[in-house]
Amino acid sequence: MNSQTEMAFQFAADLARQLITLSTGILALTITFTKGLCGRVPSDKLWTLKAAWLAYLLTIVFGIFSLMALTGTLAPTTSTSARNQVRGRALDQAQGPPEQGPPATEGPRIEMSCRIYAGLQVLCFLGATVFVMAYGITALNTAKRTSGFEDARNAKQ
Repeated sequence: MNSQTEMAFQFAADLARQLITLSTGILALTITFTKGLCGRVPSDKLWTLKAAWLAYLLTIVFGIFSLMALTGTLAPTTSTSARNQVRGRALDQAQGPPEQGPPATEGPRIEMSCRIYAGLQVLCFLGATVFVMAYGITALNTAKRTSGFEDARNAKQ
């Protein structure tokens, strides 16, 4: 495998790992610190937080699938390799000497399944981040309205 292909696989794996790590951390932080904020936020606005949690979980799942697909691309199963070797011997015996064809490609390429899983992982991460930001804005606005209402009520007393 040439160095450019090796770097492409390494960068794809690193991106998947980083998004898994970020998603896990953000998920843990939002679960930990939401207890204090949920009391202030109307229950009809909690769907944004639940959607964010689901999207972060999907980010982690698609990241794992992406890493598994990359591994499968780099290390094909031995049964596939053995099957191809047997087919190659049978073809060699049946056809005689091989003809010169186009040059073989250098090493494995990142397959479409890897790209699909990686794309879904990135989209889920971006969507989850938007949902968390929407929830944060809602929580801050609710906190401002609540504190403003309490300040007005205290001033009347």
